[in-house]
Amino acid sequence: MKQIFPLLIIFLIHTVFVFGQDTLYFNNHERVHGLQECSYFLVVQCNKADTSRDFVKRYTKAGKISYEGDFSHKTKRPIGQYKEYYQNGQLKKNIQYNLDSHFNGQLCTYWNNGKSKRIDTFDNGILMKGKCYTYDGKDTIHTDYIQTPKFVGGQTAMIKFISGQLHYPNIAQKMGVTGRVIVGFIVEKNGTISHVKVVRSVNPDLDAEAIKIVNKMPKWIPGNMDGDSIRVSYKLPIYFKLTDNSEHKQPH
Repeated sequence: MKQIFPLLIIFLIHTVFVFGQDTLYFNNHERVHGLQECSYFLVVQCNKADTSRDFVKRYTKAGKISYEGDFSHKTKRPIGQYKEYYQNGQLKKNIQYNLDSHFNGQLCTYWNNGKSKRIDTFDNGILMKGKCYTYDGKDTIHTDYIQTPKFVGGQTAMIKFISGQLHYPNIAQKMGVTGRVIVGFIVEKNGTISHVKVVRSVNPDLDAEAIKIVNKMPKWIPGNMDGDSIRVSYKLPIYFKLTDNSEHKQPH
């Protein structure tokens, strides 16, 4: 199972911490100097017995806890137990991770009335069994905890869109330049595409064409985590291949 982590968790805990406890203040994910300027803050306690991990608690500016758990000092991803809370202080999630940040053990989520929403059991990232419940505690259809973003219509529709939009740059055609451009972007909570960039370049002209195609994409079906839309980082390969007559492209 491919593990996906909400961007909010992965990228906020990026500061190198010193031993002991440190309080870090943020406003819109940018580091600020103190409580008056912040929208939330992190309390980070380094584990002196195990320097590979930090225990992190996130609080709102008003001092209400948002989440807590052990995070890898290197990757900043959760390892061990992770808990997340509603604004009213009610437990929202209680998840066990292994040292590779894969689900391992029970993954439990709760409605804001305190009733179970899901109880999944994992073995090193593999779902062994799972149950989902309605708001009033009744059994309901089980769905995956994480659902990846999808192009509307699926892979076939995306290939058709790329094929219809792609225009092989004349200079690249004449030079016989081919290859695979990998474009990275974020699928936002509303399905729009943002932060488009080339992560594997082939040629400036092909890179620019790949960026143009991704920027023209319609809204995707956003990623989903336990019923909540999430921002997801995505990488898309776009292939440029000349046919025998060198007039058309063959995206894959």
